[in-house]
Amino acid sequence: MHRIELLMTHTHANEVHFAGHVINVDEITARWLIEKGVGKPVDDSQAVQETAVGTAVIPETQSQRKAKE
Repeated sequence: MHRIELLMTHTHANEVHFAGHVINVDEITARWLIEKGVGKPVDDSQAVQETAVGTAVIPETQSQRKAKE
């Protein structure tokens, strides 16, 4: 499975997902979403937070980046 962050609202498996949500899809679907500009691959180094309607990528804050250094 491939993790794709949606760049725009998209219906997948009869569920509406909004921009910023991360969905798990097969390789063919992942390629299609990327080629059509609907999504982009998720950098697994980013934190991901579960929400009531799916998952969302939570970018690191500047203070979190400095803490790692």
